[in-house]
Amino acid sequence: MRNKILGSFYLRGSDGHVYLYFREKGTLVETNMAESVGRLTGEDVSEFEYHTWRAEKDSYVVQWEGMPHYDSGYASHGFDTFGEAYQEFEKQREESSW
Repeated sequence: MRNKILGSFYLRGSDGHVYLYFREKGTLVETNMAESVGRLTGEDVSEFEYHTWRAEKDSYVVQWEGMPHYDSGYASHGFDTFGEAYQEFEKQREESSW
């Protein structure tokens, strides 16, 4: 499977969406969030510094405003199987539908 968005829902009050997507091993991913860059590189960086990294394995990801080629810097949940990822995606959708 190639990089692909598999589902999304609007997260009420957040002005954005939670996405379920597949990220293929080797995908070049960009982020500009200081927390993500710091976690990935171990360096203290400014918030607007861009960093790219390659996905080390195929994964299904659930993340607010994340995409296969972009890490939004917000909490992400990566899974080896679609079933596990879909359960997390549906859990978050249910929790946000209050």
